[in-house]
Amino acid sequence: MKCIKLTLLILLTCVYAQSQSSGGLEGYYFPTGGGSFTWVPKAYFDKDQWHVESRYDYEEQGVFSLIAGRTFSKENKLTYSLTPMFGYAAGCYEGAIAAAKIDLDYGSLELSTESQLCISLQARSKNLCYSWNDLGYTISKYIESGLSLVMDGASSSIKTEPGIFFNFSFGEWSIPVYFFYPYNNQRILICGICFTVGHMNQKLGSHSAIPKMPTPKNYFYE
Repeated sequence: MKCIKLTLLILLTCVYAQSQSSGGLEGYYFPTGGGSFTWVPKAYFDKDQWHVESRYDYEEQGVFSLIAGRTFSKENKLTYSLTPMFGYAAGCYEGAIAAAKIDLDYGSLELSTESQLCISLQARSKNLCYSWNDLGYTISKYIESGLSLVMDGASSSIKTEPGIFFNFSFGEWSIPVYFFYPYNNQRILICGICFTVGHMNQKLGSHSAIPKMPTPKNYFYE
């Protein structure tokens, strides 16, 4: 826990110290079965085209991870950004991480994908591979909504979790709400709160883009 607090403090200090940098803190409530929930914190820092982020309880419960990469982007009628990243996870689960974020913006439409492969140093059977995909539409300056699809390819067959989301933005703050399986009794509710500081590359003024949510495999498939 001390390591997590120190990492968050360092990231925020870097944001305030560098005028051309940006960063933020995010936290999400995930169901863990039996009616209980867990809190998944995330902190990130961007400087020029470089991106660094730290997470806890992301790959598995009790695991701290740190990843970094470089962003390649272009702003036009169709705006895109690609961020390949590499890192390491430590704790009850240990492994190397290869990840990528892709964002496509066209008018009020946004497609975002975050995929990650974790290669376990403990056993090959513990390798993780999953992807979180959102297709959103900006309804107003404060509201974005759309479809979401979580894909888990760690097993022999690909498992999918369809859902819908709403993202409420108020300046530097945003509150994403996800409903998976919204039309049956297996529905899963995931809520988050996000705070951004510094120079943010946003699609609409003070409106925040959909936060890139963590995708812990074990939170969906017990």
